[in-house]
Amino acid sequence: MKIAVIGGTGIVGTGIVNLLKKDHEVIAIGKTRGDYQVDLLNPGSIRQLFETIDDIDGVISTIGNGAMGSLLDLQAEDFQYAFNSKLIANFNLVQEATKHLNPNGFIIVTSGVASMHPVPGASTLSVACAAIEAFVRSAAIEHTNGIRINAVSPAYVKETMELFGMDSSSGISSADTASVYKELIDSNANGVVANVSEYLRNLN
Repeated sequence: MKIAVIGGTGIVGTGIVNLLKKDHEVIAIGKTRGDYQVDLLNPGSIRQLFETIDDIDGVISTIGNGAMGSLLDLQAEDFQYAFNSKLIANFNLVQEATKHLNPNGFIIVTSGVASMHPVPGASTLSVACAAIEAFVRSAAIEHTNGIRINAVSPAYVKETMELFGMDSSSGISSADTASVYKELIDSNANGVVANVSEYLRNLN
C-alpha cells in the first residue's frame, strides 16, 4: 500500500514510518520537513498535497499540540489553540482525504492518554484529545466513501519523556506505539479508538 504519514518526522511518526516501510510505500510529511509539507489548518494546502501525491491507500496523522499550564493561569486562547491543533486540523484532513483516497482506504488520527487520564497542567490537551476521539466515533458512521476512520491513543512515549528529562521507565517506545497503528491498518476496524497500553497487553 501507499501510505502518507503526516507528522512523519516527529518521534511517533518516525516510529510509524520505520515500521510500515518494511512492507509498504511510505511518505513522511511534516509542516516544514519531510518528503512533502502540509499545513492541516489550511484546507488549500491539504488539497494541494492530495493533488500532488495520488494513488494513496491510507493516511496517518500524529499531529496536535496544546499549551501547558495550571487552570488558574490558562487563557481561553490556550484551549482554542489546542482545539485547532488537534481537532480542526484533523477534521480538515479527514474531510479532504475521503475525497482522494483509494477505495477501501483508511485514515488514522492520534489522540492521547490525557483524554482519559488527565495530569495537572494538561487540561487543554485532555479536552482536545477527548474531542478528536468523539469526532472519530461520529465520523465513522457518516458517509465517507468507504474510508475507515480510526484513532490511536498513545501512552507516554519513552523517547519523548527522555527528551524532556523525565523518568521514562513507565513509557512505551515509539516502535511499540507504531505497532498499534499497524494493527489498525491490518484490521477492518472503523470508529475505533485504540488505547496503546491496552492493545499491547492484548497482543502479548
